[in-house]
Amino acid sequence: MKYFIGLIYNIVEISLKKLLFYTLIFLIFNAAMFTLIEPQTFYNFFISLWYVLVTMTTVGYGDIYPTSSIGKAYAIFLFFTGIGLYGVVIGKIIERIGNHNKQRIEGKVEYIGKDHIVIIGWNSKTDAAIEDILANSTSNIVVIDQAEKAPYIKERLYYIKGSPARKDVLNKANIKYAKSCIVFADEKLIDLDERDAKSLLIVSTIESISEEIYTIAEIMNPEHTDNFRSNKVEKFLYPQSTISHLVAQEAMNHGVIDVLTQLGTMQKGVNLYTIKKKTEWITYRDAFYSLIEIGATLLADKSCLNISTRLDEKIPADHNLTVICSKEIYDQYLNLI
Repeated sequence: MKYFIGLIYNIVEISLKKLLFYTLIFLIFNAAMFTLIEPQTFYNFFISLWYVLVTMTTVGYGDIYPTSSIGKAYAIFLFFTGIGLYGVVIGKIIERIGNHNKQRIEGKVEYIGKDHIVIIGWNSKTDAAIEDILANSTSNIVVIDQAEKAPYIKERLYYIKGSPARKDVLNKANIKYAKSCIVFADEKLIDLDERDAKSLLIVSTIESISEEIYTIAEIMNPEHTDNFRSNKVEKFLYPQSTISHLVAQEAMNHGVIDVLTQLGTMQKGVNLYTIKKKTEWITYRDAFYSLIEIGATLLADKSCLNISTRLDEKIPADHNLTVICSKEIYDQYLNLI
């Protein structure tokens, strides 16, 4: 009895890889044994293997079974040993899945995909960014933060725990092959200059790994913009000055905030999209009227918003255009451009 308990303990403690290998050997051996013991019933290896599998899983279809005494005795042995082994295998698989999910929530699983979006910092702004990206893009998201575990995990959302200023942590997020990266300021730091200093350290580390990644950084003090630009940050967010400017505009021109909020919330109404230039669009006028016909409006070329004064100018071949339209129109007419 002591030996039997010890054997069970050793089986339970064995790794899943070895357990699957031994299970395969167990299936092959017992299938061969039934073919040898009762060849008139189990006349080929596949028939024997079928019987072993349905006996181990207690399915017992009854379409084939041993008729000799020795065959039945061996079937009893298979039933008790096989069902135990099968239970251990299923338990190990469930345990592996549970451990993987636990490690994923704790940020310990390395991300190996490509063309994803990396978000630095899990704060009040991150949730809204995650929802918008998941709702309007097929890209996966990898969030890097130092929290003990992710607040939640969704499909296409992954978490990496660690300091985003460390190369090994960024490499776990496979940032070299990411499509873009958003660096939010650390809200846990009270001093705004300290927030920018930490963000600057992070973007410089990102740039040392991947010079091609498109990086967007939240900057608390606009005076630090040149420092970020020297680290090849493409776009900047100024939350403090932006809010003040919007409030002033709303006071002078009622409704401005409503319009900008609509454009900034991708889950409602019309959205902003970036599209490539069609070959038949020679001038901005061509693009403008072609888009109007399908229910879209040409808004800008990169950062240039005065398209209406440049309608007869030629569109550079490598330029992307920003348009306003509904998601339905984008998916139907523009997503293939």
